Amino acid sequence: MNKLQSNLQQFLSNSPLPPALALVLIGAFEVFFTVCRKLFAKTPSFDASVAKLAADSKLDDQRNDKVAIVTGSRSTEKGNIALKKIKELSGSEKLILGKLDLSNFESIKAFFEWFQSLNLPLHLLVNNAGLMDIPLQVDNKGFEMQFSTNHLGHFYLTMLLLDKLKSSAPARIVNLSSIAHFGAKKIEYDQIKGDKSKYSRLGNYAISKLANIFFTKSLADKLKDTGVIVNAVHPGAVATELYQYNPVASFGMSMIVSKLGVMKTPAEGALTSLRVSLDPSLKKVTGKYFSDESEWKPSVYTSNIEEAEKLWNFSVDKESLKRTSLVSNTQSDVADHCDYANNKQFLSLQQELNEHVRTEFFSGVGGLHYALNLATKNYSSSQVIASYDINQWANQCYELNFNSKPIISGIEYQTIAQLEKFEANCWLLSPPCQPFTTNGSRKDHLDERSKGLLHLIDTLKLIKKTPSYIFLENVPNFEKSTMRNKLIETLINLNYEVNEFLMSPLVFGIPNDRKRYYVCAKLKDFKFHPQFFEFDYEKNEKIGIEIKKTYNKDTKSLSYYLEPLTQEQLKFYQVPNDFITKRTNFRFDIVKAEDKRCSTFKKDEVNFEDTSTITNLGLRFFTPLEISRLHYFPVKEDEKKFFVEETKNYFEFPLNLSLKQKYQLLGNSLNVKVVAELMIRFLF
Repeated sequence: MNKLQSNLQQFLSNSPLPPALALVLIGAFEVFFTVCRKLFAKTPSFDASVAKLAADSKLDDQRNDKVAIVTGSRSTEKGNIALKKIKELSGSEKLILGKLDLSNFESIKAFFEWFQSLNLPLHLLVNNAGLMDIPLQVDNKGFEMQFSTNHLGHFYLTMLLLDKLKSSAPARIVNLSSIAHFGAKKIEYDQIKGDKSKYSRLGNYAISKLANIFFTKSLADKLKDTGVIVNAVHPGAVATELYQYNPVASFGMSMIVSKLGVMKTPAEGALTSLRVSLDPSLKKVTGKYFSDESEWKPSVYTSNIEEAEKLWNFSVDKESLKRTSLVSNTQSDVADHCDYANNKQFLSLQQELNEHVRTEFFSGVGGLHYALNLATKNYSSSQVIASYDINQWANQCYELNFNSKPIISGIEYQTIAQLEKFEANCWLLSPPCQPFTTNGSRKDHLDERSKGLLHLIDTLKLIKKTPSYIFLENVPNFEKSTMRNKLIETLINLNYEVNEFLMSPLVFGIPNDRKRYYVCAKLKDFKFHPQFFEFDYEKNEKIGIEIKKTYNKDTKSLSYYLEPLTQEQLKFYQVPNDFITKRTNFRFDIVKAEDKRCSTFKKDEVNFEDTSTITNLGLRFFTPLEISRLHYFPVKEDEKKFFVEETKNYFEFPLNLSLKQKYQLLGNSLNVKVVAELMIRFLF
């Protein structure tokens, strides 16, 4: 009977039927075979199964003496009712309830920290929470609730508990999946983002259950030889509240239970989980799928290694879990970049960095975010917990690339309590430059656009826990401003070590001489940082440290950054003659492809009083892609050619932005490479 059912599941999974229909048929056959087993098959009773399992596992020897059971519940009231019943049935007093909402990552982290405080070993983790067939709901990270709870929540909790499991080995992890995973062929990433037009109640449930199998297989492979095994289970067609959101299914289940009494009870549904959790004969079995207390063959699509790895990387990235020992780079990877791998002080700093979260102020299109990811890629996962900007175009771009919507609010309106709640150890700042630009109003700290930065400076003086690291980027002339003096004075008074810079990307071999001002500040308690590279700089009394404006020996010509354009594209980007002739003084930087420098992409540089001399040069503008390359943004088109560092957040523009809007956003942005290198050398 099991073989027949398994073959039917595989057939329906591979059929051309619509996924929702295939899933309904798979579920119907599950109910049918459950009824058949109950009515006709000679299966052991529940009590007999439990008795045998208890004997095999020697549970009676451990009861009340060595085993403590910790459980999490979203509802404390319901959790206490369940706990009371378990105590009555088991006679055990070693039952502990913690508050846990697996759709809320702050709740998961709080539960983990609470569990750590109990100072208990962890030999068994059963990921048992589940939502099914619910109307669209979205969690606080923008994911639909079934995927968030059924996969991401369990993934996050498991990753946090991995070190405890490994130190407690032998240990087991049991992930509750479902036959519903046969209804999905791959993870549809567009479908899990909470978009109502793409959401399918049953389809998304199937995706979350497929994710459970992928997670199980990937984790089992990564935990080889650690003493921790991982398996997935399907509990069967169980009469529970899982079907409460589907009136038809709920009614059907209640009729089958009331008329025939043959559906699995919740206790019977737990038998497979118990078997996989406790059976000594399975102590070395890992990465498998179980149903009806025996190993079954999962969907053929669960063997897709590339899809499994893609999901793993997606889950790690979205939950910022690269900091865990399992998914971070190894010590030898770090050693490839510096000589400090065996230095306890370095390893201590590395551990401290891995725990940091960052807040990004004036976030723009995310240049600081990209730089942070690049700077910390070798030894930590950077979690930008919040970002702020009021530019709607920039926010659209940021949300598209980081799947995180910036807070649309003037920073000057944020209360101290609102800023403190993020507990960010690092502040990233790129405030408006107009108050300080040569051609701007030069109102400095009196400019309306300076209010946000002034508010943050004042907040630093009052906040309970000041950030350990602060990075600021702005234009030349900021170093001469009253605003700069207020900032530096505050940082020094708060015991920060401060370094200031004026430099252009030419220092790092990028043919663009757009000079910018930077501040790297860290609390003086953090004195040690790895010097990964030699650095050519000279002391300047006025500004602190100014990098020599010299060509890097590895500087490539502009041709390396240019994209091949068709004649039609060349015509599209050609500079119109009236664009030149209608200006009294045409001010632009004109370069050739073989040049090893170009100037700013924001304001004009070269003054031509006689414009007639240049109208016949066939000038064209740099394309947005070329400017993105020169700013060192990880453009998707360059995944295998240009931007060599691995990243999960490629840079692209929303389709609704005009060419002018793209130019404006890039013109206001920073150079990712320069910022990352400064962070590596002088901040982290």
